[in-house]
Amino acid sequence: MAILQSTTSVTGLVGVAPRLVFIATNDTEVAITTSGYLNSEQAVNQGFSDGDMALVTTKTSPSATDVSVGWFQINYASGNWSLAPTSSPGDVTLPTIANHIAVFTNTTGTLSEDASTAINGGNIQAGVSGTAGALISFPTTALKGSLQIVAVPNTGNTLVTVSNAAHGQASIYTIPDGGQTTSNFLISNSAGTQTIDTGSLALSLGGLTLGSSGHVSSLTIFPGTAANGTLIVTAGNAGGAFNTTITSGTIGQSTTYTIPDIGAATGGIVVSTTAMRVKMVVAAAAAGGAAAQSFSDAFCTSASVVTGAWVTQTTPASVLTIVPGNGSFIVTSSANAGVGTFSYVIHK
Repeated sequence: MAILQSTTSVTGLVGVAPRLVFIATNDTEVAITTSGYLNSEQAVNQGFSDGDMALVTTKTSPSATDVSVGWFQINYASGNWSLAPTSSPGDVTLPTIANHIAVFTNTTGTLSEDASTAINGGNIQAGVSGTAGALISFPTTALKGSLQIVAVPNTGNTLVTVSNAAHGQASIYTIPDGGQTTSNFLISNSAGTQTIDTGSLALSLGGLTLGSSGHVSSLTIFPGTAANGTLIVTAGNAGGAFNTTITSGTIGQSTTYTIPDIGAATGGIVVSTTAMRVKMVVAAAAAGGAAAQSFSDAFCTSASVVTGAWVTQTTPASVLTIVPGNGSFIVTSSANAGVGTFSYVIHK
């Protein structure tokens, strides 16, 4: 591919500036606008002048039958003779890429593509009714997927709008990895049930509120085994605007509290006006030998209250007193009960 012919002198236009130059090539337009394209021809003919206007033929390949013709300006800069496309209102900056959006690059109507920012003064619409469209955003790193906003059919001809509330600061919201191919957003004031199928929900700060004043709500927790009931925590009417708070005290170890089966459909929880702990032991072994017998229990302190009764005994006897101590308590009976078992409850 090369320059086939160049003419720099036209009869009747000798001495007229700028000159008209005619160049016949079988090169592409991209090739002829390469810096230094005219260097070899200028070295041979020495006929070009900076500022000449050239009418140039180009082809898509040397063997192509179709010939394109266009005006180009001859420029001399940094030691290179080159052809530059002329520009006029409404021109298109070449080359273009198929299916890329055109944008204006100036106020005289020059069109180009792939601008860093493309602006439309009104709405931007992807697709039309019955023809799908999507907004697709790619990250800066290649082959790292994309973020797509895609519409799916609604049950009727209704709009779904995503908008922001008034913000007092610049904010960035990140969509976390759901860990699976399909996940849902959680929304407030939902008329339906929202479900987190996997994973856990953690609140780093703040509290969790279920329901609102006048709208009942509950917390339902399922066990690990199917068809084994649930634990439901719900609020009852307090008779006034009174709150009930359940809080933990100072605890020296990890502790699990179990609600026992009361054997009835309805029961109540025993409460006290001060912090209280209770331990119950059924049928502790008693060695006998005296009316006063000591039972060891690390839960007991000298300030504890201990109640108890004989379950089995060798000799009939009744409990007269129970004196608590640190780590043990002494049961004094009306007689030596002998070898048997003793059940007791320690309160502290």
